[in-house]
Amino acid sequence: MSAALAEDVPTRLFQRAVALEQAGRGGESCAILERLRSLPAPPAGFHALEARVMARMGRHQQAEEAASAALEQGAEAAPLLALRAQARLAQGNLTGGLDDAAQLVMAQPGDGPAQALLGDALLRAERFDEAIFLHGRLFQQAPEDPNAILRLARSFLRAGRHAPAEELLALAEQRLPNVASVAALRAQNQLLAGNAARAEALAEAALARGQVDASVHSVLAHALATQQRMAEAGRHFIAAARLAPHDEYHAHLAASVLGTETSRATPGYVASLFDGYAANFDDQLIGLGYRVPGLVRQAVEAWLPGAPAEGGVLDLGCGTGLVAVALMGLDLPAPVGVDLSPGMLRQAAAKGLYATLCQTDIITHMQACPEPQRLIIAADVFCYLGDLAPLVHCLGMHVMPGGALVFSVEQGAEATPWHLQPSGRYCHGRAPLQHLLAEAGFGRVTMQETPLRQEAGQDIPGLFVVAMH
Repeated sequence: MSAALAEDVPTRLFQRAVALEQAGRGGESCAILERLRSLPAPPAGFHALEARVMARMGRHQQAEEAASAALEQGAEAAPLLALRAQARLAQGNLTGGLDDAAQLVMAQPGDGPAQALLGDALLRAERFDEAIFLHGRLFQQAPEDPNAILRLARSFLRAGRHAPAEELLALAEQRLPNVASVAALRAQNQLLAGNAARAEALAEAALARGQVDASVHSVLAHALATQQRMAEAGRHFIAAARLAPHDEYHAHLAASVLGTETSRATPGYVASLFDGYAANFDDQLIGLGYRVPGLVRQAVEAWLPGAPAEGGVLDLGCGTGLVAVALMGLDLPAPVGVDLSPGMLRQAAAKGLYATLCQTDIITHMQACPEPQRLIIAADVFCYLGDLAPLVHCLGMHVMPGGALVFSVEQGAEATPWHLQPSGRYCHGRAPLQHLLAEAGFGRVTMQETPLRQEAGQDIPGLFVVAMH
């Protein structure tokens, strides 16, 4: 092969990769990029193409890295800023995504898609007034555009302004009468506004029009569950799971209805559930008479006089930080908070009471946790785990002598280790739990039978547990 021909091979490979990417064949394009990446000097435009291909394939971290490399090399900024913003937002990096989107708007102040991206980023960051302003301006510019209508409607819905959201969603449904996601969003808005019967009627009407979709079945199931019609709700949770077989949220709820004794709720279910609650979580729990943070405070005050002088405090499943609020003023270091939900962690961060916050599964965190802890708290967390044995044994190794593990569970039958309830939460029996804690090395255990909160006007029976070495 001549030197000239050899030098031309990377160029021809790159052109082939570009053509495949433009044809929507990202996997084949990616295979060529792997070959080009090994070259000492990849062709010009390599990183920009790699960013587009990685984004198309949903490989967000690689898309972000490639877009950053392309920007450093002076590639055209606007499309790469948009791509990197979307990649960062998909990974939960709201600050980085907002920065990129804002730079994009400053570079292209009159560009509608850039403003829409910034509005979407602001909405993800729960900066509702700013999102409404931007999406409202786009709606004024194109009042007939269904996408503009839906963006503004979602902003109002997320802000809890359900009346203007309903007006816009009704308009969107007129423009897009056969799009199931629009009908589902309109029903969801009514459900969040407290009108479960109206949400039920809207979802039923969508199904009658032939809009058989997981989102419609899901909102109908939640509307029925809110009205305590659990048998009817169960059929629709099962339908939603079958229509969206890879959706962990609906899979777990279907399992709870079918009586499948899974060992834990999947991380995807927990993150999805609590992201949806995050903005109004504290107010909702207070309205349900949530007692656990107060019980934690009382237990820790009683334990503190004989507690170890050193060691950290760990708040597993910290949520919005209600436990950290309850512990304020006590002679303890700032806790480390762990939670799966980025929405919950944003609320916790705003309280400014944690030493650090970690977005991860609590079992994963404990397996990687090197330091013994003075105090570990898990308030209303174990109800999303059935088989507690792996976690409790791990906690037994991480609570230092004299330290305490403080947690709550929903109470089940006395001798039943665990049971997945129709609510999607697990309950645990007192005797197996006592035995498990003893096996894990906790020699002093107290269990208090107490209501944890209310649901549909009924007390949720629970066990509040303090376990010490």
